[in-house]
Amino acid sequence: MGTGPVPVDVGDIEEAFLYEKFVHSFEVHLRPPEGTCARDIRVDVTTSTIKVGLKGRRPYLEATLNGSVHADETIWTYVDGLLKVELQKANRHNDWYGGLTLDDGWRCAW
Repeated sequence: MGTGPVPVDVGDIEEAFLYEKFVHSFEVHLRPPEGTCARDIRVDVTTSTIKVGLKGRRPYLEATLNGSVHADETIWTYVDGLLKVELQKANRHNDWYGGLTLDDGWRCAW
């Protein structure tokens, strides 16, 4: 059972992305620009950070995770214009208050 999707506003972008917390995982949901192909998407995850964007461009989302993950167990899917990144928590019962932290002044822009 999860928290339900939590919308995150960044700068002047309403619902720049959504996140959802579960006991065993943490998910990030984003909508890349219309016409984006899966091969154009880049997702980089370490045990404590996430970067999501389009290849050859500045990341749309670059953040520190508020918990640690098993980076090699990350799964992402892109279906019907929705990108879903599923991260497996290293400490399964960690609450991950706030989900992730963006640097001050960060702006989500494709």
